[in-house]
Amino acid sequence: MSMNRIAVRTNKGDYLGGEGVYGVVYLWICGTDPCREVKLKFKGYEKCEWEYREVQQDEATQMPVTIVKTKQSRRDMFRAELTLIEYPGGIPMGCYAYPFHYTLQQGLPVSFNNNGNQANGDHWKAKISYKVEAEVDSPDSGEVLKACQHITVNEHLPLTPLEPEVITARRSVKICCCIPKGDILLNAWLGKKVYASGESAVVHVEVKNNSNVDIESFTVKLIRVVNLKPQDREFSGSFSSQDSRPSVAQAIRVPVIIDTITEKSHNRSQDQQLRNAEIPLDLWEAVTRIEFEPSTNGQIVKSKYHVDVEVDIPWALPISVQLPVTLRAPANHSWSDWEPPPWVFNCRVVKISGPCAVPEHLLGSKMFANIPGIQADPF
Repeated sequence: MSMNRIAVRTNKGDYLGGEGVYGVVYLWICGTDPCREVKLKFKGYEKCEWEYREVQQDEATQMPVTIVKTKQSRRDMFRAELTLIEYPGGIPMGCYAYPFHYTLQQGLPVSFNNNGNQANGDHWKAKISYKVEAEVDSPDSGEVLKACQHITVNEHLPLTPLEPEVITARRSVKICCCIPKGDILLNAWLGKKVYASGESAVVHVEVKNNSNVDIESFTVKLIRVVNLKPQDREFSGSFSSQDSRPSVAQAIRVPVIIDTITEKSHNRSQDQQLRNAEIPLDLWEAVTRIEFEPSTNGQIVKSKYHVDVEVDIPWALPISVQLPVTLRAPANHSWSDWEPPPWVFNCRVVKISGPCAVPEHLLGSKMFANIPGIQADPF
């Protein structure tokens, strides 16, 4: 096992498409194995996997049987491999810091990572991921020294409140579908159209009851719709059973997973009409405090949210409205929780050339303010 050490650190954990990523590869060479180059890799991909069922004919009984199969799909959005620096005679022993720069593509889908069950219980999982990897090869031993840091990508979306979009629904109340009892008007709107996951959304509800029916309660639900798509039109699945049976030709369902992520009910107080209310919706898991996964619009992974407001009417059909809402990705906790190893503060900054080179004047700027060991040693 090599005694050499490597680490990679970017200037922040969250980026927008088209933004520049600044960072440093740290390298501590303390072994005798010759290492000749430092590589940097940037990767962005989306992938998904879901179970589906296929009816096949059992060879022994000639009866139809249902087999659970798995479909996988993946798309690489970008994959760049660059050599930061080469040492033909081998990297000398010592501690080094190599500043780098890379510009992300425009229009990247938002980072996403989730899994669950479809309505029939079949499993699904999906991921949109971006990461920076640093590598140093040791040709003699065949060992590869690696370090990886995941980054979060968001869309260019406003977080400031916009003019609220009021969604309205009107219902003529008919008891037993035929006896008229008047009208009910429901207005609902969100405090913002865009929230960061981990915030509390505010749903404004206004009920105008012009009927002679008492409104007892209404329910507010945050609904997520996840669409998974194959990268091509072929549905080449993998069997969950090792048996090989002739399959019955059929269309394979592309999953659309609709989940109620959180909900709240609002009941009227005694002797008080149910009219107006502001309902907070926490955009995180109640037990674990983990933020909800964001909205995203990849080619094979899509996730959208809306808020359903439904007013219960005794002995009649409910009245409801649907409010679209966008969730931004939560903060990158793996970046903020990172603890730099003590040796990175002893590294000597080495200037590189090529497409990832950083202009010298930027090393003293805010771009490198959150990166240890750089601004104290401008070459």
